[in-house]
Amino acid sequence: MSSPVRRYFSGPLPRAIAHRGFAPEGGENTLEAFAAACAHGADVMETDVRASSDNVALTFHDPTLARVAGGDPRAIAETPWSRLSTVRVHDRGTIARLDDALASFPDLPFNIDVKAASAIEPTVAAIARTGAGRRVCLTSFDPAVAHEVVSRASSACGHQVMASASRTTVAAFLAASWLGAERLSTRVLARYAALQVPIRYRGLPILTPRFVAAAHRAGCEVHAWTIDDEPAMHALLDMGVDGIVSNRVDRLVKVREARANHRTGPGRE
Repeated sequence: MSSPVRRYFSGPLPRAIAHRGFAPEGGENTLEAFAAACAHGADVMETDVRASSDNVALTFHDPTLARVAGGDPRAIAETPWSRLSTVRVHDRGTIARLDDALASFPDLPFNIDVKAASAIEPTVAAIARTGAGRRVCLTSFDPAVAHEVVSRASSACGHQVMASASRTTVAAFLAASWLGAERLSTRVLARYAALQVPIRYRGLPILTPRFVAAAHRAGCEVHAWTIDDEPAMHALLDMGVDGIVSNRVDRLVKVREARANHRTGPGRE
């Protein structure tokens, strides 16, 4: 296998990463939400994947339909695709297959959070079928799932597939950076292209200037999630984050454009 991918997707910084597409009134993770995010200028699509009972990879966040389908109690993992395919998400679109999302937006990078072990093989198969191995970044809140999906996808695609650090890796990096152990920090992040983290976690500050600087010295991008208000966007961009994951990619793109115009306005180089 080739050496690990360290560079996140090509393109200018900062990155506008659409959290489950753009669906402020509902319809997250649908093809309609992805199209709307693209229309607003998103650079990268963030989505989640679960598998149906017959092993179809679906862009869906929750374990059940309840929150987005009027209280429907059915579990994704216990329901076949034939029955899930007609379910309306907040009555604004239907559940999408990962294959269809990747094929419908062939030039768009996808940041994929694999929500359960049962989704590993269907996710890998969808990526391989659509030839999307070089435009996906894989991660999971479950470190074992994160490791396994990246390993299997890399084998299936014949090249190293990009990975975002899992929460255990983020914790190890935090500890090393707090201790000032720069070599250890670099080793911890050696396999990853990005750290994607909240501002705080359980009351503990994560995103600080020191954290961002240490990640950059280790060769890793830093992406903040999930940020929807403009003052916070400005503060994080001032801190030097490389991208923001947002439900309001429309606002984020406007903030980015306003900052770019300010830097290149009259009398500026």
